Formats: sequence, C-alpha cells, structure tokens
Amino acid sequence: MESSKLWASFDEVYCLTLEGDVERQRHASAELCAAGLHGFKFIDGIGAKSSHVAEMYSTDKVVAFPPCFRCGLTACGSADCNNVLIDPQVGCYLSFMKIFRRAFASSSNTFLVVEDDVKFHDYAQALASVALTGVGLGDLGFFSSEPCLIGLGRGISPVERPHFEGQFEFLPRRKQPQNPCFAFNRAFAGLALSRFGKISHTVDVYIHFQLSEEARHYSLEPPLAYELSASAGSLPSRIHPKPIAFENPSNSDDRRAMAKAAFERHLKHAQYIPLAVIGSPRGGTGFMAHALKQFGWDVGHESLGADGISSWLFAVSDVDLPFGEDLYARNSRFVHADKTIAVVRTSTQAVFSTQLENSKNIQSYCFRRKWIKSCFDVDLDTFKTDFERALAAYVFWYRIVISRRPAAWICLERAAEDIPRLFARLLQKKREPHLPALREVRNAKKPYLGQVYEPISGDFSSLLKSSDPFLQEQYSLLRNELCPVFTGAI
Repeated sequence: MESSKLWASFDEVYCLTLEGDVERQRHASAELCAAGLHGFKFIDGIGAKSSHVAEMYSTDKVVAFPPCFRCGLTACGSADCNNVLIDPQVGCYLSFMKIFRRAFASSSNTFLVVEDDVKFHDYAQALASVALTGVGLGDLGFFSSEPCLIGLGRGISPVERPHFEGQFEFLPRRKQPQNPCFAFNRAFAGLALSRFGKISHTVDVYIHFQLSEEARHYSLEPPLAYELSASAGSLPSRIHPKPIAFENPSNSDDRRAMAKAAFERHLKHAQYIPLAVIGSPRGGTGFMAHALKQFGWDVGHESLGADGISSWLFAVSDVDLPFGEDLYARNSRFVHADKTIAVVRTSTQAVFSTQLENSKNIQSYCFRRKWIKSCFDVDLDTFKTDFERALAAYVFWYRIVISRRPAAWICLERAAEDIPRLFARLLQKKREPHLPALREVRNAKKPYLGQVYEPISGDFSSLLKSSDPFLQEQYSLLRNELCPVFTGAI
C-alpha cells in the first residue's frame, strides 16, 4: 500500500525495530498508518547480544573507559553519568549504519527514518502538508547531490506541549538528537558510511552533531514527532531505562513496577577504583580482602569496597558474573582498576581445592569452562578425570590472569612476606597493620549450599604423571612463568 501524498518527498520510509519486539512493532504500525505512512518498511536492528556487537568490542572498535567518552575525564563527578558505551548503544549505532548501507545501495534518493517508539503529534499531517512539499525541501537542497539531513522529531519534556498554528521554520545547524524521526538523502548516507570507523560516541551524536557539520542540516520546528520511551515512558527504553517510565502516573502499576526494577538493575556508569585483586576460586581472594584491610584498605571480597574489590571473577570482563554481593561485583566490565594485582596458590594444594569447587559449584565450573573455551579453545569437559579437569581449570584460568598483566603477584603460601613487600613498593599503608592476621587461614571450610565437605587429597606428582600429555606440557609452561612468584619475587 502506498503512503499518503503528504509524504511524497520520501522515496523510502524505514522504521527501525528489533526482531521480536512485538509490542513496539504493533505500536509503530498503528502510528505510521494513522499518519498516512502505509508504505514503510521495518528494518531489523542489531541487538545488544548480537555477534556484531561483540566483534566491535573484541576488535577494539568501541572507545573504552577510562576516560568518559562524553567529557574525557576519568571521574565525571556524577554517578548518574553514562560514561561508558554499553552493548545496547553499540547495537543501536550499528543499526543506523545498517540503514545507511541499505539506503546507499538503493536506487532511491530520499529517505525518512523513524524509530519504533515514535509518536506523531496530533498536528503532524497538517504540518507535513505545508512543510514537506517538494518545493520547500528542494530549497533546502534535499534532492541535490550534496549530503542533506533534516531533523523532523525530537524529545519533549512532560510539561512541553508543542503546537502548530500555521507557522513553521527549518532551523539551520541546530545541534540536537533527532533520532525519533529524521530525513536524509543518499549523499548523506554515503557520508555516514565514509566517516564510520571506531565508535566513539552515541549514534545520535554521530548523526546529528558530527556528520551534520559536513552536510546541509536543518531541524523542523515545531517537530512532527517525539519518542514515547524517553519523553513519556509509556514504552520501555531499549537502551537506558528511564525514570519517567515509573514516575508517569498514566502508566499502569505493573508497567511502573517493571520499569523501576529495570532502572535499579541497569548499569551505564563505569566505576574507577584504586585496586582489583584477581586469582582463581579457592585461591586466596577472600584472604587478600582480609589482609588488605589490615593496612587500612577497604577492599571487599566479591563486593565493591571504597578501595576496590578482590574477586577471582574479575580476571575476565563480563556483564553477568555468577557471584557478587552487589550490582558492580557482578559486572566486571563496569569496574576499572588503577592497579591490578594477582594472588596465586601453589598447585599441589589448589588443584585439589579446584576439584572440589568443580564438583560442588556448577555455576563456577560452567563460568570458567565458558571463558577458557572462548580464550583458548580448550573444553574442560573433554578431559577424562576429575583431577585432569581441575588441573586444566587451574592452568588455563591462571593463563587468563597472566593476560591481565598484574602489577604484582602474591603467593598465598608466602603472603605474610609478600604483602608487606607489596606495600613497600606499590601501595601506601593507610594504617599500621596487624601482622599476625597475615598468617590466618581464611575460608578453608567453604560451604557449598550450606554444607561443608571434606577436602580432597591425593598424590599430586603421581596424578600429574598419569595425566594427559598436553596438560603436563601446559602445566610445565605455567610453572616456569610463575616460578618467580613462588620463590618470593613479586
């Protein structure tokens, strides 16, 4: 079905959505058809969990924190600042680039884009009939071979009520995010593609602030449309949950409750901490949190203290860690340490503890298996015995720890000597320590689901000799790398 002649200046109309987002697609279909835009096409966006998003991070094509991508500072002064680009933002960026690629490959010249939470003002068709004429847009250079961008929609505040009484204007070069509804020509799509490299900001800034500098750029006022997620909260945001969604009394109680829960568990601000301690499970990170407190350092064990965190899980950057006592302790990608140190436990003790961990804590085992397979293409499940699986987990998890390039290593069995040397050369004491505490055993009888199990023991040398030759080789290489740690050189 063709669109109304009101929109004849646009050869193609795109609505950006996410596959399976039925609620938004139903809304968008009703909204666009009511406005006379029957001939639109849904463009499937790129979701936060897409392999395309993961590839952008893995190939260093997303600017990393620190510093803040907005202000360039390490500490922005506001815990509410979105200072790190998150997966949904990268997916949104790639989605608009997908639209520009499609437009540039098209034989058409002019395009209208709306997001799937678009809401047209009640005067939209009356305004479109006088503002979007071929003559008027032609005067702006919209049909020319020069890049042209025209913002047609923008966010509104809860108290703002835009209105149209016959007067309108196209404001030149106004810097304002206008992703809800905008128009561009094929030359602008080419410009967007040619300038695309590393993602260094959000896509609305890329389009309406950066690219607009190199194009004919206008904003229609009053706007034709706004977005429901940010301006009214009547549809959930797919990037940052908004307070308006649970503050707006016109939303249902259930929607407000869901919106508040989503807002409270959402992370968009990266923490910059003085210290992170990493290691392996049952390998001394609990002890290190206790030991550092003796020197006045508030470092939590699998929780974020004022001075940092001690957690074996922080050896990897992940947004879904299986353990942690607070939101940031479960999201290592959102925590960045000024210094990272590692604690290592000698294999003759650690491997048997790892064997117990593997058998009694399936979440821990599955998490390490996933990451070891991802980093080294080694699957723990392929080894035949419990000892071999524990040895492989010990070897390859410490390889991950090594890849983090810790500033110092602590040997758990030598901690009483290593930790004072650590403060002598790398960290500053905040108080005089209680040194006997450095010889205390911590967490030796770790319970699993409330039950304490007897330690596993055995003849390590004999078991090692009968192990998979590949494991023996990898273990020998690791021992050589960690030898200075075990001999007291941190």
